[in-house]
Amino acid sequence: MALPKTNLVLFTLFVFMAGIIAGTLHTGSEEQKVFIYSKTATKVLFDEQAAVMRLPAVTRNNTGVFAEVGVTAKPGTGKVYINFNNVLSTSDVGQSARMAALLASNHTGIDVDKTDFFFELSADATILEGPSAGAAFTVAAVAALLNESVNPEVMMTGTINHDGTIGPAGKILEKANAAKEGGATLMLVPIGASTEVNYTSEDICKVWGGTEYCFPELKTEVINISEVSGIRVVEVSNLDKAIGFALI
Repeated sequence: MALPKTNLVLFTLFVFMAGIIAGTLHTGSEEQKVFIYSKTATKVLFDEQAAVMRLPAVTRNNTGVFAEVGVTAKPGTGKVYINFNNVLSTSDVGQSARMAALLASNHTGIDVDKTDFFFELSADATILEGPSAGAAFTVAAVAALLNESVNPEVMMTGTINHDGTIGPAGKILEKANAAKEGGATLMLVPIGASTEVNYTSEDICKVWGGTEYCFPELKTEVINISEVSGIRVVEVSNLDKAIGFALI
């Protein structure tokens, strides 16, 4: 039975609009690539597995040091344990460890509710602060769940966001120097962090009407972190890319 002409036009318009909406939703999901924890994870960890990643850090007096995070994952009930080995750190480091466990679980498909995580942080310093260890925590947690190793010559700095993107970190040059001193050949950094801009003030003096006037001018200098520190510095935008560089 043929549809009346008016109904046929409306039906065609409906199909066209539905296609546009579906295409838009599909494209959006592709771009976002959200890794945030989901209850759909179904894999279960049967054995205890561990991984270690080294990372650069900066103390409160702006001294660059290198630290080490060890992550052990084993069958459990969804708990996250943190041991900082006599290192005094701020609360955001603990928050980064919990986010790392959630993202690693979702990335590997291993159910976080049936896994316990043990994070151990040690460093050549008594005080560390800032959340910039989050990305390294997450890479180490993923390696532990996959039972793979992290390249000991790769260090990383950067925060970790709920969608798996790598967030900003500070004191990159100090951290690069610490990574180089610690034997690393590659340091992973957030997007835009492979260079730094230094600002210096300089007085420009001119004689005018027999009197000297000085005008302060702000000078800028762009520093290439890799060239100055002597270590290869690579920018990574998300967890997938960091894993590609870091895991053996």
